[in-house]
Amino acid sequence: MITSTGRRLAAAPACVALLLAACASAATPTGEGDSSAPTGSATPPTSASAPASEAAEATPAGSFTLPQEPAAEAIVVDGEALPLLEDPASDPAVGERLPGLSGTSTRGDPMEIGPGDGPMAILVVAHWCPHCQSEVALLSDHLRVNGMPEDIRVVAISTAVDETRGNYPPAQWLADAEWPVETLIDDADGTALRTLGIGAFPALVLVDGDGNVTLRVTGGLNGPTFDQGLDTLRGG
Repeated sequence: MITSTGRRLAAAPACVALLLAACASAATPTGEGDSSAPTGSATPPTSASAPASEAAEATPAGSFTLPQEPAAEAIVVDGEALPLLEDPASDPAVGERLPGLSGTSTRGDPMEIGPGDGPMAILVVAHWCPHCQSEVALLSDHLRVNGMPEDIRVVAISTAVDETRGNYPPAQWLADAEWPVETLIDDADGTALRTLGIGAFPALVLVDGDGNVTLRVTGGLNGPTFDQGLDTLRGG
């Protein structure tokens, strides 16, 4: 008899192939919105972000005040960091317990991501990355039409925040995109990104109901590929 966790792990390779087929290899954009940058994922710069700005701007974005980005306080980590993702098809993090992350959301509220929140999908994006911008636009439309899943928690992490690059601040970008996903702001050291073992973005991390990683992959998602990723957590 195959357990629900076993079904999820068995389904993961198919999801990897699907996502990788939809994306080119990782690349670092040569400029903001550079049309020569291949579709796929972007590798973060050596310094994950620019120095933190002074006090957060008191600029309303809808019904909230923009928080400081990158996060003013370091992300709190509970647990062991995941190994760096190199090959999604043979990922050593699969089966490992998700480390907990605590900080502030792009709405300025306390936010936690942890192993007790599974099943869960974690999306990793950067405001200046054109591939992330495309993914956020596509998934915002998809989730607006189809609604957020009720059986799987969907969260995001805004990382590599750099106020010298375009589309800053991320909280305003996500608000303008009508992004419905609760999003954690990474700190200036990229602690959340490094703890998840992610070296490029956009990225997706899937976590089962036991709090264990079932899949990590980089590359842009659209509505259908996002749904198929969630289906691996449902054993489909």
